[in-house]
Amino acid sequence: MRKARQAVGSQATSSRRDVRLRALLDSLSAGLLVEDGRRRITLVNREFCAVFGLPLPPDRLVGSDSAQTVEDTKGHFTDPEGFAVRVEDLLAARRPAYFETLSLRDGRTLERDYIPIFEHGRPREHLWLYRDVSARVRDERRLNTVHTVTVALLESANSYEAETRLLNAVNEGLGWPLAAAWRVDPRARHLRCAVTAGADPPDEATVLYSAAARRVSLGPGDCLPGRVWALDRPLFCEDLASEQGFGRAELAGRLGLGAGIFAPVHSAGGVVGVLEFVCREKAARDEALVRLVAGVADQLGQFLERKEAQDALRESEARSRAILESAQDAVLTIDHEGRIQEFNPAAEQLFGFPRKQVLGRRMSDMIVPPDLRADHERGLARHLRTGESRMLGRRVEMRALRGDGTTFPAEISVIRIEGFGRPSFTGFVRDLSERQAIERMKREFVSMVSHELRTPLTSLRGSLGLLALGTAGGLSKEAARLLEIAERNTVRLVTLINDILDLERLSSGRVELRKRPGPLGPILALAVEAVGPLAQEKGVQLVLPAERPDSRVLVDAERIEQVLINLLGNAVKFSPSGGRVWLLADPRAESAEISVCDEGPGIPAEWRERVFEPFQQVEGSDSRAKGGSGLGLAICKAIVERHGGRIGVEPRRPTGSRFWFRVPLVS
Repeated sequence: MRKARQAVGSQATSSRRDVRLRALLDSLSAGLLVEDGRRRITLVNREFCAVFGLPLPPDRLVGSDSAQTVEDTKGHFTDPEGFAVRVEDLLAARRPAYFETLSLRDGRTLERDYIPIFEHGRPREHLWLYRDVSARVRDERRLNTVHTVTVALLESANSYEAETRLLNAVNEGLGWPLAAAWRVDPRARHLRCAVTAGADPPDEATVLYSAAARRVSLGPGDCLPGRVWALDRPLFCEDLASEQGFGRAELAGRLGLGAGIFAPVHSAGGVVGVLEFVCREKAARDEALVRLVAGVADQLGQFLERKEAQDALRESEARSRAILESAQDAVLTIDHEGRIQEFNPAAEQLFGFPRKQVLGRRMSDMIVPPDLRADHERGLARHLRTGESRMLGRRVEMRALRGDGTTFPAEISVIRIEGFGRPSFTGFVRDLSERQAIERMKREFVSMVSHELRTPLTSLRGSLGLLALGTAGGLSKEAARLLEIAERNTVRLVTLINDILDLERLSSGRVELRKRPGPLGPILALAVEAVGPLAQEKGVQLVLPAERPDSRVLVDAERIEQVLINLLGNAVKFSPSGGRVWLLADPRAESAEISVCDEGPGIPAEWRERVFEPFQQVEGSDSRAKGGSGLGLAICKAIVERHGGRIGVEPRRPTGSRFWFRVPLVS
């Protein structure tokens, strides 16, 4: 009895051990098969059966011939006979261990480990491990695809090359044989196929599919690419042949195509295209694959956006270069250390240095006279330290140095350009030698007019006046008429000379304005009083503000009165008999706007700026018949601008013009 109980206990212990072993074997994620030296299977687990589709339970294989199992499973592999031969080779070679990767017909990938167990130098058992690594290989392939796409986009020179290389990379990496890149035509609001990819060399499916894609033009919502464009999100189609919204469904069925993925391409905040990838098998939606294709489409969008920015930058640089090279002024750029970075052809001609000679050199050493270099260096250092500058945003006259050592007067204006933490400065330099020579000639001319013409004309005018008074005796009627004409033209010539001198002095700043705070009303009244006789003679009514303005202005009263007399006089001269001229004053926040309105013929739009230029009179009008030098409005503009104001003209409905100007109010 005791021995029987021991035997039963031993069997129970063995049974428990077998159960634990079976549980351990079935918990393995790898398929396991162990055979003895006679090729009999001694151990096999459930995963092995699952990998090769063998019936369960696995224990039914224990004791069977492993060669038969090889024969039963070799059909799963892409190279069945090679698989069987390889097993025999490994068993015969008596290697200590071996690892390899195998491909299955259904697309899966297995890793196989062969481990012989030796006893007395001979293999007693053979252990085979099969691991399904399809998911890992798929993920690695997808990761490599993304990397290949990234490299392709970095190396592409244009959008066509980028799209072509991207489609081929995805096709090869994912094993999806057909692809297309669609682009949005923003003007036509249509989606058109720009690039296709397929087998190389092209097979029938590639040719037919590409031709069909290139023939169609899709609007928003049309077909699957159009829907992606309209919805702005990726779409996955499990079976293109049965998809009613796919315009090429009939062709897809004829070619035996399966699933498709469509993803939008974004650039500059909008959809600019759609990527399309097609495989030969139907497939369930794969979210990871959809995200991958969407990510690839985003990469293409970033490339297009970057390429557009690069093209715009190149175009801007080319335009800037053309402007620099054609500019009449010398243009040069220095960095924060004062070293020359740009030197245009006009600068080469002006300073006498070739561009290559000055680039990288300190500007102060090249074009700044020696006695000004220390001031220049201190000024640049002070600006970089405090932001203060006496040159930025202004036109400054100073001496500049030529390559031959001579100096010349120059007008320089400088702008600051912000860089990546380091500013640069661009200067525009103009040689003032010719301008100063012209200024000298003008001063000499004005002096000549003043002394050589005005003085004799004044004397001539006086003499004609005496003759008209009969101091030299009586005159015949014809002689009196000729004398009147001569006196009138002499007065006009003296007025013209005085206007020329007045405008020159105002423009050159040699007239000192005597600005004083005072009421605006008296100035208006004096101007109206001065023009009153002319208005009465013409039969024109002067209309004044209902209430006398009480605004106080800061002006030279005599000069503003001169502006008003000129504007009122012109309004009266060009108004019809019985017409009216209004004088208005409108105080504003910081200035008073004074207007003179008339009922005359008005001024054409193209003349409204030109009438304030010297010697300009509206063509087709009777300006010359009404007298005037063509300088009155130019003098008005010079006076108003010397006060810091503005002047202009605008049409008045139904007829006439409104001349206005603004002068500062007393703070």
